Amino acid sequence: MFLSKTNTKTAKRKLTQLDEHTFTIEDAITNLPKSLQQALTAWHHKYADNDIANFALLNNISQMDQELRVHTVMSKKPTAGLDEDVVAFFNHVSLQKVFEELIMLYEHVPYHIEDGQFHTLGGFEKKGNQLVAFISTDDTTPPRVISAQTFLLSRVLEAEMRRNLSKHVFTQYIAASEDQLFKKQMNTLEHMSVMEFLLNYDMTASVLFYAIFTSQLERILHDEFSDDSSFEEVLALHKTYKESIVSHLERSIGATTMQQLQAQLKSARAANKEKDAKIQKLKDELKKQKDLVKEARTTPKTVIETASNKQETLELQTKLKDAKDELDKQKRQFDIELNAQEREVRKKKGEIEELKAERSALLKQLNEQKQVNEQASQLTIEQWMELGKPLLEQATLEEELQLEQYFTMLTQLLTDRRAKRRPQTTMNDLFGYYEPRDDGHYIVFANGDAHLIEKIPNPVYLRNQQFVRVNEQFELLENYHYCYYDAPLLVGCQFSIVEMVQDVPHIYSAGKLVPLRLKPTERALHGQIVAYTRTHELARYYMDKTSNLDDLAASIKLKKHELYHVQQLIGNGAVVIKPFTQEVLYKELPAHHKLNVYDTFTFHEGEILHVFGRHAFYESSEYYTKRQLATIHEIAEQCFIKKDNREIVILKYDPAHYTPTEGEVIYVDEHHRYLYRLESEANVEETLEQKMARSTLYEPKKEKVVFETRDVQGDKPAVTVVTRTDYFDSYKNRLSPYYDVTLADGFGPLEKIRQAARKSEVVVLCTSHMSHTTRQNVYDAMPHEKVIEDDSLGALGIELRLMSYFK
Repeated sequence: MFLSKTNTKTAKRKLTQLDEHTFTIEDAITNLPKSLQQALTAWHHKYADNDIANFALLNNISQMDQELRVHTVMSKKPTAGLDEDVVAFFNHVSLQKVFEELIMLYEHVPYHIEDGQFHTLGGFEKKGNQLVAFISTDDTTPPRVISAQTFLLSRVLEAEMRRNLSKHVFTQYIAASEDQLFKKQMNTLEHMSVMEFLLNYDMTASVLFYAIFTSQLERILHDEFSDDSSFEEVLALHKTYKESIVSHLERSIGATTMQQLQAQLKSARAANKEKDAKIQKLKDELKKQKDLVKEARTTPKTVIETASNKQETLELQTKLKDAKDELDKQKRQFDIELNAQEREVRKKKGEIEELKAERSALLKQLNEQKQVNEQASQLTIEQWMELGKPLLEQATLEEELQLEQYFTMLTQLLTDRRAKRRPQTTMNDLFGYYEPRDDGHYIVFANGDAHLIEKIPNPVYLRNQQFVRVNEQFELLENYHYCYYDAPLLVGCQFSIVEMVQDVPHIYSAGKLVPLRLKPTERALHGQIVAYTRTHELARYYMDKTSNLDDLAASIKLKKHELYHVQQLIGNGAVVIKPFTQEVLYKELPAHHKLNVYDTFTFHEGEILHVFGRHAFYESSEYYTKRQLATIHEIAEQCFIKKDNREIVILKYDPAHYTPTEGEVIYVDEHHRYLYRLESEANVEETLEQKMARSTLYEPKKEKVVFETRDVQGDKPAVTVVTRTDYFDSYKNRLSPYYDVTLADGFGPLEKIRQAARKSEVVVLCTSHMSHTTRQNVYDAMPHEKVIEDDSLGALGIELRLMSYFK
């Protein structure tokens, strides 16, 4: 081994002297740079977790250096540094033990040189429930155990030396070629560069750094050149340099320690001087207090001895007696008032006790009455009729008439209740979507068959293409929020609602529940409407949709019910508007109605049937003619909007359902209430494409994929699209590769639309982007078979409709 036993003992003794007379392990780690303190704190937390996986990167130089760079950044935080747990952890070992273990570490630890940098190997292993740090030489030698404190400290200090110490310190020793004599390297030992490195740190930290450096250098010299004839000479030169630097460090530490002691002495002298001043002040105050006490003791005696006027003394005694008598009188009066108050309190307590007893009696009577009522309410119909027979036998003529009126009313009530009660659902129920026709409400099945729906309750209205459920007699059982959209289905497909049975989706097929077959990427929700194939595979699923008056108008008209929108409540009625005709009138309302302003309701035969409480139900429809565009102008305590006429007003909206954004364009009603935002065509189209991308609905087996790119052969079909001018460019870019597209303004005059559609094979009406009046005028002026409607809010949806039409 390269160090003799004598040298080792000397080094240990010198380090021990430093430990006893200069500094401790706590001084050493608390004087390290903040980045190293942060690294020690992090490594201690990993060690405290007792998980060996935390130390997988101990022998990876790049990861160790990267972690130190991270801790350098974190050390700039005010909370960075050592906490009490870390200091306590390192105080479990002495500085002498740390130095002894460092010497043993670099005598035996495996190492390698990478980019001129010295890096040791080793790590932790799990022994029982404890992590043990070890170093190992080879497979035949048992591991040598050192403390976790020494091992973690050496890893952090090595990383700092790799980062800031010159990379050329060890290069010349490990790069010497065979033709170079080792003696030529003797005068180039770069100890001065190490000295410059050490001066950047506190002296206590410098001792640790230099101990590691000298141990690493001597290990390299021994392993590389111990067989060289000049080895002893170079080792002596190295020892001379080391002693020189150690002496310098000791002098620096001594000077630093002396300065610290002088500063402490100066501070102690100042503190002692301040204490002496306080003590002197307290002595002066004590003397003053003693003088005052002495004076107080002699004053009464002096007054008595010097009193020469006996008459004055008698007057003082008389006044004292009068004051005492007055005090006794006031005390007697106070006792009298106190006794009176106590009597009043006892009286009030007696009244309270009486009230409690009365309350208990009332509660007892109330409970007895409740028990009687409960017994009466628990009577069966048969018991109730049995109790009523004696009363009927004794009834007078007037009572018989009252009973007759009551039973007439009860008969009518039961009849109405049975009429409103929907039939029970069964396994043989049928599913389809609603379609309004001239002669009533029809259900349309997946194969295209349709049948008139029977027994629709009065308050129930169906929206166009809304899914419904009927029994075998086609009586309406349920209606759902999910809506059908036009898209091709495979032959043999059927509709059904999804029922979850033990978390597995099932569908109704041939009078029984069967599992729905899904692909790995598909899923179905409970209560969702789907289309399925003959083999019970998912063919298509449908989305729910919010309704407005446009969707329910046909159903309301088919039932011939009246529709009103409340403008103002006055007396026993309200000022209302008829949305279908825009007629304003005063309407008498039934007593005890629960209508609010801006409610929309249906009315038939003197009865309010259905109330549409959401104000946008009417205002967002095409029947509402006072809808306006506005821009969000400013958002402060209130949200302000600028209307088309440049008027700035306060927007009324529900923060739970809408969050305004400055510059956004929205629709408002005549009362400046938010209806809905004006979406750009790009956003609408993107949303539709995202929905389609999530499903396989448009990829039926053995059919052509609907969305594949088509090569157009020959002349393109001529198409006219009626929509808002804002969307002209989007529609033209999307449709022009396949169609000869002409665009017309959905809010413009009918003559321009007719002229644009003159040479077109089909006219597409974007119902969401045109007025209701224009739509009706187009139907009146053009053949119905030439007109198709689309409410998909995007060019992609129109392309689908056109592909289906020309197919």
